[in-house]
Amino acid sequence: MPSVIPRGITSYNVRTGNHLHHEKSKSPRNHEIITWRSPRNHGNYNVGTATNLHHEKIIMWRHTNLSMWHHYTSRTTVNMSGYIFFNCEYNVLICKTHQYAISPKFLAHHLLQEHNLEVTVRQEIVSYASQFTAAEATQLTYSLSKVIPIPYLNTITGYQCQYENCNKILGTLQSVQRHCRLNHGWKAKNGDSWVETRAQTFFQGNDRRYEN
Repeated sequence: MPSVIPRGITSYNVRTGNHLHHEKSKSPRNHEIITWRSPRNHGNYNVGTATNLHHEKIIMWRHTNLSMWHHYTSRTTVNMSGYIFFNCEYNVLICKTHQYAISPKFLAHHLLQEHNLEVTVRQEIVSYASQFTAAEATQLTYSLSKVIPIPYLNTITGYQCQYENCNKILGTLQSVQRHCRLNHGWKAKNGDSWVETRAQTFFQGNDRRYEN
């Protein structure tokens, strides 16, 4: 890409050879990172595009015999907040459709497998999410005390074991009965040794905090 950059636009990406690659780098305070795409030759004009963190698309063009670049900016129609939400209190990235947290490592795969979206939309969502430093399941700490429900996470009616020194929460009546029987020697004649509670979990699968 030519060294001349459109007036009023600053790039903090890594410059290598003739192209500006899609590599992330930290920008100075109050500036934003611009991701450039290599320009292509269209007849007598070179045309390139760029995207900033506000998901505004910057279209650039110049005549092949001139050094001055012209540009205009247009906002894309993809509403990122409609798909994902970053909870800054717990530093987790939540899928609003499925109501559970997604590891940044698996976001692209999740969007591909679980969402009926165009590839360009999936790419923009992943690009948008890359500005956040999201925690993995193993990095989270949990409190035994009750907390205010976390927005966009699914809430279930669970069962919390009431045996001494055991606060385990399970997702179904059958699972809490099995837990109490196997771990505490519970029998039906003893009556209920658990209480209903409202429960949430950030992650699913092996990282889910309650058992079904």
